[in-house]
Amino acid sequence: MNYHLNQQEMTGNIRKLLETGKSEEIRLAFQLMDKGGVPENLLSYILVLKIWYPVPWIRKQAQILFTKFAPQPLKSDFEKVWKKNFKHEKNESKIAIYLQKLKGISFLNINDFANYKLKITKKGAKFCFENKTAPYDYILSCLIENNKLYLENYELSFLPAEIGNFPFLLTLNISGNHFKNIPDEIQNLTLLEELYFNRTPLNIKSIRKLETFFPYIFARKYFEEGNDFKLERQDMKAIQKFSAAVHFLPDFAEAWQQLGACQKRVGIFSESNQSLQKALKLYQIRIHQNQLAAYNYFKIATIYALLEDVSAMVMTLEQSFQLNIRYRDKVHFEEEFSPFLSDEQMLTILNNNIL
Repeated sequence: MNYHLNQQEMTGNIRKLLETGKSEEIRLAFQLMDKGGVPENLLSYILVLKIWYPVPWIRKQAQILFTKFAPQPLKSDFEKVWKKNFKHEKNESKIAIYLQKLKGISFLNINDFANYKLKITKKGAKFCFENKTAPYDYILSCLIENNKLYLENYELSFLPAEIGNFPFLLTLNISGNHFKNIPDEIQNLTLLEELYFNRTPLNIKSIRKLETFFPYIFARKYFEEGNDFKLERQDMKAIQKFSAAVHFLPDFAEAWQQLGACQKRVGIFSESNQSLQKALKLYQIRIHQNQLAAYNYFKIATIYALLEDVSAMVMTLEQSFQLNIRYRDKVHFEEEFSPFLSDEQMLTILNNNIL
């Protein structure tokens, strides 16, 4: 009885070493198995290591252990199903189909095999989720690195509610999947800074839900889309995007400014003036709060340029230059200043402030 307990404890310890996925721990596990044999329920781990582990000597040692300790039925059955090109397969649907074919092979635990492959290669999530090879939060945790979770092109049919168990996430990419709905638990990701969902057919309800949960992210998204439309001179589309940006982030000075600039270009002068005045106040608030004063003075100068107030434009530009002379060279790259580059006042401050 004690021997059996010791064997169980030893197997558990070896499993823990293998599951770290770290070379040194795996090396120690190999040493233990080389002396005492490979427990049957760890054969799936050895198979994964010999095929996919990125360090050559680990793969070689796993091959030696597999050859030495794996029962013949596992060797022969696996050889019949195994295809070498699967080693480098990246398409999640094809991986899922192939893993399905491995089910039923003698001495192969397909759940352990799929989970460990996912941990080592970051591939096979579709199969793991759809077959629930492990708790969903464990599967997700295998894919998280540096507080970033990339589920891009995993072709998932659903996003598990357990996504909410990782509030520390800074980036979430769910692009290239098949689901339409988003679980409410995603709102727990309160630190999220980046969210991508291109080529995932989220329905309108899910989009609105995400907008409510992550207004800052969507304000930035619509601002960038507005900038693209503005560069293409599609001002009415740009106005829609900038309007959405300030809706979700009312103190977004840059979005108010771009909104005002586009409104001016299409001749909506009253609304343009209101938007520019709003941006002006927000930049001034930042300066009072000691936030990047040189940048904010420079942005205020671009607003005065749009308002065609040359004296105020020149005065705030000079304040910007005094704080950071590098802004002098930026004048030539801002379209708002183009009409004033030959103005006497503008030439004077540019000539008086040489880097």
